[in-house]
Amino acid sequence: MDVMGLSIASATTHLAFTTFALMSPAAAGFSTAGVQIQHHQQEGKQQMPSKLPWVNAGARQLCLLSDDWDGYGASAVSIDRLNMLTRYLDSIVPETAPAGSIVPGADGSIQAEWHLRSGSFGLLLEEGADVSAWMRPAGSDREIERTGLAALDLLRAAIFHAMT
Repeated sequence: MDVMGLSIASATTHLAFTTFALMSPAAAGFSTAGVQIQHHQQEGKQQMPSKLPWVNAGARQLCLLSDDWDGYGASAVSIDRLNMLTRYLDSIVPETAPAGSIVPGADGSIQAEWHLRSGSFGLLLEEGADVSAWMRPAGSDREIERTGLAALDLLRAAIFHAMT
């Protein structure tokens, strides 16, 4: 079966992790064990826990970011946007799916992304509640993009293929 250029037979669960320019709290000498996660600019709002451990780990990293985290004027990620991403991922991604990465955008956007042998895909939340998804089969310059509910369907399809 071939859906959007990805063959089920070629899908794999091996990950090629991406990194972004953030030092982990442990590497910086801080411990987040037992700390209730709160974004410094949004007192009273808390990061919603996820059923997915990798989402919780990524959220902890993003909650440490303040405005200008990249040295070029980047915006901090809002707790509301982070919680929305957590809700989407918890409703779509099974606990047995390959782990992804949570990465910030300089404009305050947030993205969950996966980079597998069979291709890469991700879910992006931007200003307001704009949601989009993208998928790029390995070895291809072709990228498929969807917005709104179609974005969530694309993510479901990509996750399904990554698990088969």
